[in-house]
Amino acid sequence: MVKGTAATPIKKKTIAVFGAGGYLGGLTFGFLQRASSLFGTGISGTNSPRAIAATSVTADSVNRLLGKHFALAQASENFFTLRDFTKVKSVARTLQSVDGVVMGTKYQLEKRPVTMGTYEDSPNTKTMEFFLDERYGTMNPVEDEEMDAVLFKNTVKACMKGDVKHMVVIETPSTTIEERVTCAEILERSGITYTYLIMDGELVKCGDLNYNFEKGVQNTMRVKAVKGTRTQQNPAGWVSELGELSTDGHTVNREDVAALAVQCLLSLDWKSSRVLLIQSGEKINDVPKKGYRMDKEWCYNSQLLEQTLASIA
Repeated sequence: MVKGTAATPIKKKTIAVFGAGGYLGGLTFGFLQRASSLFGTGISGTNSPRAIAATSVTADSVNRLLGKHFALAQASENFFTLRDFTKVKSVARTLQSVDGVVMGTKYQLEKRPVTMGTYEDSPNTKTMEFFLDERYGTMNPVEDEEMDAVLFKNTVKACMKGDVKHMVVIETPSTTIEERVTCAEILERSGITYTYLIMDGELVKCGDLNYNFEKGVQNTMRVKAVKGTRTQQNPAGWVSELGELSTDGHTVNREDVAALAVQCLLSLDWKSSRVLLIQSGEKINDVPKKGYRMDKEWCYNSQLLEQTLASIA
């Protein structure tokens, strides 16, 4: 039985995606956009989903991804909000009408000029744009652990000051155990419920250059709730229970993770927090038959994800 937004579809929820200019973030945005157009999902389609970013390059990236993977879909400027992520209040204003968010633990970073007419101090002002989890074609990706920490901490603080009820957090590649502990502490002490997704395998693209939402979920997925202590006094207790993961020989498709993040919002109870370990299973060879009505689907085979999450509290 679903307990998320799909449980009460008449109560539409507004969702925001951080880092939507990256491949994983863009797919998540696209799936949410499709879900918002369907009755029964509980996802608002009024200027939602929203992409919250630092510069206008995110809008360009998202629309390229939508055009290629979502049947020439587009998102107008109303769906994008540019903010200075070094200032919590700047981001929090945007979240005052947002119910749920999808975010990463770390992002691909790129230094870019601040978009004119937003929050620039001068025409030469630069900022750090961030992508979930990679933006293919980024010319000069930057590694900045301090900025990684600032982005995560300030995003959660902004969610606290805004009206956010639930966070879906995708643990992205290169997140260390120490950073996992820090993220766990920040999340638990925020007072906002969350669903934390950890990949038991290397995060990869599915390999289909012509992938689109009609091809849907590519592999079956095994989802295990990570048990262990998780309290305000010991917020990272589950980290030691999880231990160090080895990705040798295991992969998880970015396309499937994007769809799973959306299904978590639809299916799981927003009143509870949980940590989920994600494994990829067998390849799904089912494809839509000729004449199949895709206008009723936000992602083909998404019902398999719903079934997978049915046993998760």
